[in-house]
Amino acid sequence: VEAGATVTLEGFASDVEDMTLPDAAFEWSLNGAVLGTGSRLTTTLPEGDHTILLAVTDSHGNRTEATVAVTTGIRVESAQAQDGSLQLSFRAAANQA
Repeated sequence: VEAGATVTLEGFASDVEDMTLPDAAFEWSLNGAVLGTGSRLTTTLPEGDHTILLAVTDSHGNRTEATVAVTTGIRVESAQAQDGSLQLSFRAAANQA
């Protein structure tokens, strides 16, 4: 991903009790600063090394997180996490111009 490129972050989470979780359950952060909420978020990445975090909270307050380290100019990875019955995965992909 090039520095300043528009990036779409997509998260997926499911829960045994809640089934499909609402967009408000998803919170994205970049280097500790909240970017926004929703299962899909479009943002730009400045130059350098970054940590993207996706935190998902179900209706019972159970929270799980997945993080990925990203360096602009290098292919973005994906991450998966599971905490009890809450599962999530996410990926970041550079948008095509």
